Amino acid sequence: INSLPMNLSMQPSVVSVNEGGTGLGYSKMAVRGVKGSQINVTLNGITLNDAEAQEVFWVNIPSLSNVLSSVQLQRGLGTSANGAGAFGASINMSTASVGLEPYANFDVAAGSYNTFMTTVSAGTGLTRSGVYFDAAYSRNFTDGYIRNAKARVQSAFAALGWMNERN
Repeated sequence: INSLPMNLSMQPSVVSVNEGGTGLGYSKMAVRGVKGSQINVTLNGITLNDAEAQEVFWVNIPSLSNVLSSVQLQRGLGTSANGAGAFGASINMSTASVGLEPYANFDVAAGSYNTFMTTVSAGTGLTRSGVYFDAAYSRNFTDGYIRNAKARVQSAFAALGWMNERN
């Protein structure tokens, strides 16, 4: 399953729904019965909630699960560094940490209703000069379980950085 709400659906007090029934496309989640607009979501400390609706539109970030190293779900009241405090929950995510070795991955998955998911990712690892580069690309599509629930989504991720012994 590629959608983060669907990945979290087996956690206690989390209810997730997906428009197409395949885990791709429009997904929503509620924690402790509280709708998504009252859940603060951050990625590497940066808020993902829409400024107007306060929702996270998960369809805009497909395959996010492929580049995460950790997801923390805090149920109940919580503080927030960006706006009002969370009433229902807080979800804090971090992207993959820098590895020491170069890598390359190619993942392919297929399922019912013409569902296909592909992800290609690669990284340099930490070079001698302290530079690192990671990149990932995903392309997913499905006809969906119900009529007119097709999804054609793709995403790209890139990280370029430099580290030395002091930072």
